[in-house]
Amino acid sequence: MSIPFYKPKSDLLSQYIEGFYFISELDTLESNQYWTFPSNFCLATICQDTELIPEKNKITIRRSTIKRIDSFLFYNISKPVNVTYEEPRNELTIYFKPLAIFHFFPKLSLSSTREHLENFKPYPDYQTKIQDLLKINNKDEQAHMLENYLLSKLGNPKLETIRDILQKVEEGWKLNDIAESMGISRQYLHRIFFKYTGKSPSLYKRIHRFRQVTSSLKTNEKFISLSHENLFFDQSHFNREFKALTGVVPTLFFKNINDSKDMLWLFV
Repeated sequence: MSIPFYKPKSDLLSQYIEGFYFISELDTLESNQYWTFPSNFCLATICQDTELIPEKNKITIRRSTIKRIDSFLFYNISKPVNVTYEEPRNELTIYFKPLAIFHFFPKLSLSSTREHLENFKPYPDYQTKIQDLLKINNKDEQAHMLENYLLSKLGNPKLETIRDILQKVEEGWKLNDIAESMGISRQYLHRIFFKYTGKSPSLYKRIHRFRQVTSSLKTNEKFISLSHENLFFDQSHFNREFKALTGVVPTLFFKNINDSKDMLWLFV
């Protein structure tokens, strides 16, 4: 399955959105199944006339017997997920960078007890606008329309506190030190972190380190230096963390993963 990944042409949007992709029911799938891996992005997906069945560590996509539009927000995936298409369907998926989703949908509140939200309707016109977009056969035109729609919803919420916390977590600060430096309790830190990420600071940090390594996509010979560069204690710690988040050891992962740094997929 070859799926173009679009980077926003708008410099403003690129601050908040990693990219997006479209799948059409007219596409030909070379492979109908792939594995995707944990990230700290929020993924907004809309499918047209599609039955999308989320299960534990698996998503199955099939043709719906009724006309429908379904929307989801995936934000707390901490294990590899198998995605299987029984056939290609009209779909849009947007990758929002950490915290960026709140610049477009400020009233959103994430739950720490779930991996995704179903029936995601942040605006009255959200599903209808995207449904109209999915009917277009030209992906470049779809991308242009999507960027215009997202720009019309872009806001500037007050996120200074959680943004500061996120930066310190990514830099490897201990939670007690973060709380002390900001004059807040550790309990409040956890509460605000769950509200804006849907996951714990420790899980967020683990996934952040994992993604730093995979974004390099270097060869096996560089594993030791990669583990040190990304704050792993030693090679053994690096291997354990990597297998916990991917299901395989680093050598097998890098041997089989797709070459794209945008969508971390392993086709099967």
